[in-house]
Amino acid sequence: MKKYKVLVLGCDGFTGRHFQAYAEKMRLFGRYAFVGIDRSCKESGSIKCRILDLSLPGVVEKLLTAEKPDYVINFAADCMPGDGFSAVKVNSEISLRILDTAANSRLKIKKILLIGSASEYGNIKKIPVTENDKIAPVTHYAMSKAVQALYAECYWQRFGVNVNVARTFNILGENLPGYLSIASFAEQIKKADRGGSIYVGNLNSRRDFLDISDVVDAYWKILTVGKSGEVYNVCMGKSFEIRDLLAYLIKKSGKKIKICTTSGLFKKIDVSDSRGDNSKLRKHTGWSPVVSVFDSLDKMLSSASDKK
Repeated sequence: MKKYKVLVLGCDGFTGRHFQAYAEKMRLFGRYAFVGIDRSCKESGSIKCRILDLSLPGVVEKLLTAEKPDYVINFAADCMPGDGFSAVKVNSEISLRILDTAANSRLKIKKILLIGSASEYGNIKKIPVTENDKIAPVTHYAMSKAVQALYAECYWQRFGVNVNVARTFNILGENLPGYLSIASFAEQIKKADRGGSIYVGNLNSRRDFLDISDVVDAYWKILTVGKSGEVYNVCMGKSFEIRDLLAYLIKKSGKKIKICTTSGLFKKIDVSDSRGDNSKLRKHTGWSPVVSVFDSLDKMLSSASDKK
């Protein structure tokens, strides 16, 4: 039986590591040969990782031409706050090079999966938001992801490149980067003494959270059975107030902790409520979430407590 080759860009990041665990759990290695690429590889995983800087001119083109993948997943991303130039360089231009190489070569790529963000919708006017609603990014990160989505639409419409964008809402999971609010809460709670304090920003906003295991399952289903040219909201379809999730974490910790609100942790532009409609994803792929938000929080708190 022929093994389909899957090129996984950004395989050693947060999402990439969880995708590797998913591939192993689902026994995908019997039918698929995975090639992992990242700008650094900190530890070995189930997918062998090669070190490449994909933002350098010509690197993506040479990689695709040499590997001739059947599928491409682009997890490579710059999520840190910064200027628009750095965000576009990683979050838009790498995807553009993938799409352009697919369009202008003889490569027969079955599907390209690009990872978008709910932040592309900006200050959402209608809840829940669907893939047909207007995107109106208000941050450099969101702008770079919106540009990526426009590239995908262009190359699908003009050149017939088989591509999907997974427009992902807020993620929970073990080893979530500490600059994200829920991960920061879990780490602070772990470090705080009884009667100690943790520092937070705006707790009134609401977000649609999904466990990373459900996220990578959605990604795989979109890649393999999603309809080419479509954007899919990857979300639970329910929003939670940040305050309630923090209260749950504190209660589960068994500690009495003082919550200190600090203006320095408030975002300059914040969306009050973000909740997605995942009905198209469910209909086209048969996907559905399995892990509850509170089970995910339990795992995150336990993971934070285990770290030395």
